[in-house]
Amino acid sequence: MDASSSDGNGKGNGNGNNGGRFFTDSELEAVSRYLIGNAGARPYPNILVPQSAGPARVQPREELAMQRVMESCPFRGAMSFVVGGALGAFLGLFSSSVAPHHTDKVMTARETLLDMRNTITSHAKNFAVIGLMFAGTECIVESYRLENYFLSTISRVSRTP
Repeated sequence: MDASSSDGNGKGNGNGNNGGRFFTDSELEAVSRYLIGNAGARPYPNILVPQSAGPARVQPREELAMQRVMESCPFRGAMSFVVGGALGAFLGLFSSSVAPHHTDKVMTARETLLDMRNTITSHAKNFAVIGLMFAGTECIVESYRLENYFLSTISRVSRTP
């Protein structure tokens, strides 16, 4: 029996073939287990682990330590300092090649390279400091807000009758 021989309500005409259904109960259960998975079994029965991003796994100790280092304020500040310096150096190179500072006389190759170096280092230092200040300020504000959030939550819980 195929879908074209059904009577319009999706149940088939009932002339044999499993009472008008397309799957047996065991086939339907096998297909649903394949598509949905075993909904009743949890990988860790005592811990609720969200499964929305794929199967959960326990992170090794080294991975957790590396994650803590990457999320720390000094690392974030140092990374923004380095990345800001690199971006500033690139922009300094671009700006020195587009508009040299000394246009009143013809510069030698050595003078041009020195001027480019000065422009690149100036831009790199400025962008690095701006990146460090931004990341440091953001990290301090975030730490302060987190601390106040926990303190206010604890005080609210302690005040609740």
